[in-house]
Amino acid sequence: FLEAAAALRAVDLDALANLAEPLKHVFWVNCHNLCVLHACVATGPPSTASAFAPVTSYYAWARRQRYAIGGIALSALQMEHAVLRRGDGAA
Repeated sequence: FLEAAAALRAVDLDALANLAEPLKHVFWVNCHNLCVLHACVATGPPSTASAFAPVTSYYAWARRQRYAIGGIALSALQMEHAVLRRGDGAA
C-alpha cells in the first residue's frame, strides 16, 4: 500500500486529463479502492454493519482517509462523490 500511495503523489494530472473518459474513470476507481483498502488495513473498517452503507459514521470515516494524488490531497469520500458518482473522471 505504501509504495502505491507514494507513486500516486507523482501522477501527472495534466496527462491524466488527456486520457479517454473510461480510462480516467478506471484510474479513479482504482485510487478510491486502494485508499479504502489501505485504510481498512491500517485503521480498521468504519464502525458500521456494512462498510459501504450510506450512514454518517461511514462518511466521517471516509472523510479521514486521504491520499495525495498528483500533489492534491483527496479523501476517499471526495473521490467517491466528486469523481466516481459524477463519472467523468475529472478531479
